[in-house]
Amino acid sequence: MNFPARALIWAHSISLSALDSLVLASGRRSWVDGELVSFPIATYDRIDILVGRTIPSILAQSHQNIEIIVVLDGTPVDLRAKLTQLRDPRIRIVGLNRRTEYPTNPEERWMVAGWRPRNRGVRHSRGEWVYWVSDDDVLLPHAVELLLKEAREAGAESVSGGYQAGLVNPIAHYPVEGQEEFGHPISGPPAWLCRSYVAKMRWNRFSWAKKWNRPSDYDLFERMVKLGVRFSSIRSIVATQPEVAGTQYPGRRGAIQAWTQKSAQPPAPSE
Repeated sequence: MNFPARALIWAHSISLSALDSLVLASGRRSWVDGELVSFPIATYDRIDILVGRTIPSILAQSHQNIEIIVVLDGTPVDLRAKLTQLRDPRIRIVGLNRRTEYPTNPEERWMVAGWRPRNRGVRHSRGEWVYWVSDDDVLLPHAVELLLKEAREAGAESVSGGYQAGLVNPIAHYPVEGQEEFGHPISGPPAWLCRSYVAKMRWNRFSWAKKWNRPSDYDLFERMVKLGVRFSSIRSIVATQPEVAGTQYPGRRGAIQAWTQKSAQPPAPSE
């Protein structure tokens, strides 16, 4: 990476840190407690999974005061049409005119996938709480209820639960994982609820270029810890992260395999 590129990334990180401080301070001053939980969901070409699996698991929550903001990351028109099945008034759709630019390297791409639509989705969220979820995750029916209860009882601004990675060979991930890096119990997006003003801290498009905590959620956790965001967690499984479509693996390994396979496919013949 040349010097101008490194300088741009460094300047971007500095600006994010300065903005984080303002967001947190302003949010704490103006915080009004409430029950509405927002789900900003970034998606591109997994509309069938989103409509058939992820959104139904959100709508089936025991805590029913929710809204879902589906952010289409330059999604093709033919796929957008499938969203006409979503007629629930709690669902809104936001379309980005162009596809977000991501690193070409599959692993680096996985680290920051969805950064722009997630940031846009929060801008359209009206809830007092934000639950981060990917477009192929599945929530258990009491996920929101359990995390919200813990957040209130602990006075937490960010709360995590456990999640199960994979359906064929499931592996449980609990919030205690990651304590060595951050000194706080954390978990990934399938089991992550936070106050709305904390959710306004932006996902870093350049976290892949760092030497440590390169995934964008770990980058965000690191910044939150440095600012003194109040964390808590529960030792309950609240979500499932199934295998990535077309692969045998969930999460990072599945996403990288899927993107590698897709990039290896020959281009469609021109008409």
